[in-house]
Amino acid sequence: MTLIYIIITAFSIVYLGIHWFSDIIGGMMIGALTVRMVDKSNTAVWNVLDERTINSRLATILTRPIHSLKFVYNRSKKFTLKLLKPTSKETGTLIVVVLILTAVVITWDLTNKDLPAEGVQSAQGAVASDGWLATLDNQSGVAIVLVHNLSSSDDAIIVMQPVMDVDSLYALKENYLVMANSSEIMLVDLNNPDQSLLVLSQINVDGLELTYFQGEPVIIYTSNDQIQAVNVDGETIVLPMLPDGETIDMISVQGNELVMISKEMPTTIHIGTIGLSGTQNIVINATSSEEQDLTLEEWGLTVDYQNASITDIAFNENYIATIVNVSAINRLVLYDRGTVQQTMPFDPKFPINNISIGYEYLVWEGRDHLDPTNPLEQYLDWEIHQYNFETKISEQVTSDSINQYAPIVVEEGVVYLEEGDDGELVVKVLTRGTDLAKYSSVVLQFAVMVLIVLTFVYIIQRQDEEKTEFINHDIGHESE
Repeated sequence: MTLIYIIITAFSIVYLGIHWFSDIIGGMMIGALTVRMVDKSNTAVWNVLDERTINSRLATILTRPIHSLKFVYNRSKKFTLKLLKPTSKETGTLIVVVLILTAVVITWDLTNKDLPAEGVQSAQGAVASDGWLATLDNQSGVAIVLVHNLSSSDDAIIVMQPVMDVDSLYALKENYLVMANSSEIMLVDLNNPDQSLLVLSQINVDGLELTYFQGEPVIIYTSNDQIQAVNVDGETIVLPMLPDGETIDMISVQGNELVMISKEMPTTIHIGTIGLSGTQNIVINATSSEEQDLTLEEWGLTVDYQNASITDIAFNENYIATIVNVSAINRLVLYDRGTVQQTMPFDPKFPINNISIGYEYLVWEGRDHLDPTNPLEQYLDWEIHQYNFETKISEQVTSDSINQYAPIVVEEGVVYLEEGDDGELVVKVLTRGTDLAKYSSVVLQFAVMVLIVLTFVYIIQRQDEEKTEFINHDIGHESE
C-alpha cells in the first residue's frame, strides 16, 4: 500500500511539474545560447566600446573626419570582399541574422493583434456579423454609418443611409444592414451599398434587430411599446407575444428565436420562435453569496434584489447571458439551456457592462479587483474579458490602463471600442489565435527557402574548409 502511495505521489509530482521542468530546461537552453553569443561577440563589441579608448576615438572622429571616413570605407570594402567570397563564418552569421529578423517579424505579428478600423474618427458604437463591421462615426458633428469587411484591409464603405444622429439605431446580419432614425427605417444590402432594399416610415423606434426567417432578412423593431416584424417586401411577420398586461422593454434576436423583456417583469425572459405566438418564460436569479453582498455593503453599495432588472441580453442555441442590475452593481448571469442551471462567470462584486455571444465565446467589459474604498489605478479602467464555453474558463483579454468598451464576438476575434488620449473612441479588432498575417506568412516562407540554401552552402563550406585544414596539416607533418 505504501509503495502504491509513493508511486501515485511521484507520478503526480512529475505530471504536474512537466510544465515547470520544461520552463527550466528552456531557460537553461536560452541562457547557454546567450552566453555563447556574448562570448563570440564580446571582443568585437569592447574593441569599439572600451571606455579607455572611446574618448580618443570620438576625438579622432571630430578632429579628423576624413581619416575616419577612410577608415569606415576601408572596413566596409573589406567586409564587402568577404561577402563576395564568404567562408562558413560569414554564412553562419547570415543564417543567424535571417533567423533573428524572421523571429522579430513573427513576434511582432503575434503580439500586435489589435487592428484599428480605418477611416473611423470618433466611434459612437459598433455592430458586427459574419465578417462585417458597422460603425456609427461622429465626423465633425455629422453621424455616418461606416462598414468594414473584416476579411480584407480595404477602406471603409459608406452605404446609402437615412439622416443619422449619434443616438440612431442600426443592426447587422450577414451582408444586410438596417438603420433607423427618428422617422424611417432603411434596409441595405452591403454587396450593393448604393441602393436601399426597403424604406419604412416609422417614428419613435427604440429597439431594432435584424435576422433571417425563411431564407430572407427580417427587420424586428419596437415603437410605442409595440413590437413589429417585416420582411424585405414589407410584409408583416408573426412574432411571439408577451403575456397580457405586459409591455415590451427590450428585445434580442438570434436566428429564428426572439427574446423579450417586459417592463412589468424585468428579470423574466420571454423566449419564442418567429412565426409562432407562444413563449417560454425563464426567471433570472442574480443572487450571490451573503459574504459577497456584505463586502458590497462594506464598500457602501447596497444590493436591492426586489428592484433588480435585466439591462442587457445575448444568447445562442445553448446559453442565455444577461446583465442584471441589482442597484449596487451590474451582475453577469449565464443560463444553460440544456441543464437549466444559472451561473456567474464574473465575480459579482465587480462592475460589468455590454455582453456579446458568438463562436463559443461570451465577452464583456469589466473592472476586475476594483475596490471603491481603495481604488488602485491599474483597476480603474474597463478591460475586455471572455468566457470559453468549451473549456469553462474566464480570462481577461486586455490588460492596460486604457478604457475598452462594448466588445462584440466575431469569427476573427473580438471587436471593441478603445478610448484614445483625446477621449475619442476608436474601433479595434483583436484577432484570436495564432494565425499569421499575410505579410508574416510571406516572410516566413521566404526565410525558410533562404535558410535551406544557406544551410546547404554552409555545410559545403565547412567540408571544404575541414578538407583544406586536413591537407595543410598533412603537408606540415611531411615538411617536418
